[in-house]
Amino acid sequence: MILILISTVAGIVNQGNKFFREGKYDTALSYYNQAELLSPENPVIKFNKGVALYKLGMMEEAEKSLLGALKSKNPVLKQRTFYNLGNTYYKMGKLDNAIKSYISALKLNPFDKEAKKNLEMCLKQKKQNKSKNNKKEKNKNQQKKEKQKQKEKKQNGDVKQQLQAVQNELKKLLKKNMQKKKGKGGGSVRDW
Repeated sequence: MILILISTVAGIVNQGNKFFREGKYDTALSYYNQAELLSPENPVIKFNKGVALYKLGMMEEAEKSLLGALKSKNPVLKQRTFYNLGNTYYKMGKLDNAIKSYISALKLNPFDKEAKKNLEMCLKQKKQNKSKNNKKEKNKNQQKKEKQKQKEKKQNGDVKQQLQAVQNELKKLLKKNMQKKKGKGGGSVRDW
């Protein structure tokens, strides 16, 4: 019974691989899902399913399936899984995770040129992102300073206007007082 199940699972996986090679990733995925139902902990099936999901642009699902494939004791499968996880993380915008995955792949196979190339690309992009973030932060700070200066300038302008209004008011009061004094003192002088 177990032998029949194993040959059935292998046949289903082989059929999925055939469709995968033809670029029919959704059909391949359906075969890998069938195989997974029969052998849920099989790291080869999880790997194949993860790569098919990656090809279909389903990155979160691909990540989950590939993480399941890391339980493999086979160093070649494990290395390929780390490499594909790196690709998945890169597509997800998780550069730090991608870098860690490529490094893990290279530890298992230091001669993997693609993993090396992708690692270098991620490190370069991380450096560029850091530079861009620094520039953005610098621009943000400059904009903040400009806004603060404009605010202070406006406040100073408001204070000057208020001061001018107070001075005008004082002038009016002084003028009124002067006119009152002139009005009182303009008539006859009293003698006591």
